[in-house]
Amino acid sequence: MTKKELVSRVFEENPQIMKKDVEQVVNSVFNVIGDSMVSGGSVSIRDFGVFFLKNRSARRGRDAVTGEMFSIPARKLPSSSQARS
Repeated sequence: MTKKELVSRVFEENPQIMKKDVEQVVNSVFNVIGDSMVSGGSVSIRDFGVFFLKNRSARRGRDAVTGEMFSIPARKLPSSSQARS
């Protein structure tokens, strides 16, 4: 489901709220989750999931066309785990 589809579904279930307001709330939720992850924290939403940054080590890669080897730097990637019911 895309963010646009999420906004539409929430709007369909809550027609008393203007669609632009639903979009602002969805954007705010995603911004809060992202900001928390960037600052090193995680977000846990009961019965939904946990969102956090995962460290990925530096490694070697290979260009599939030329076969040339290159370095891929370490980085942090967004990750999540599903809540268990």
